[in-house]
Amino acid sequence: MKSGLKYYVACCDKVASDDQGGVLAGGAVSMSGPGDGFYPVSIQYNEKDEIVAFLIDFFGEDEEE
Repeated sequence: MKSGLKYYVACCDKVASDDQGGVLAGGAVSMSGPGDGFYPVSIQYNEKDEIVAFLIDFFGEDEEE
């Protein structure tokens, strides 16, 4: 199996889990909910300018809670 297909299958397995996402070597994957689209992302950096946290806002500004 080609490495790209293996990674795709690993991502699908994470999304299909009870957690609906997770962390893999090389990144993270998550279920977005109803449909795909553009979601605002906030990123936090440490003093070495490395990414240490991120937040994907799946609710957006227009959604009511």
